[in-house]
Amino acid sequence: MAAVAYDELAMTYEAKGDRDRARANYEKALGADRDYATANCHYARLLSKMNDPREREKMKAAAAKVLELEPRGDCSAEMQRLANVQ
Repeated sequence: MAAVAYDELAMTYEAKGDRDRARANYEKALGADRDYATANCHYARLLSKMNDPREREKMKAAAAKVLELEPRGDCSAEMQRLANVQ
């Protein structure tokens, strides 16, 4: 349940434009449940938007985790693209 709460809090911060707090809370969500596909999807999307080359591997790992957990899930097409970014 903690993972869901942190993920929702992160989405709230992201919607308000506070990417640093959003990122911190997505990371807390994943710390609570590494296999929570929704948080992995949201985290990968945020890292993609931040467009920081230093975070590319984290983005790719989160996207790959989503594909592992839910290969046909709601965000699988987008995660396929992010997992293969060069």
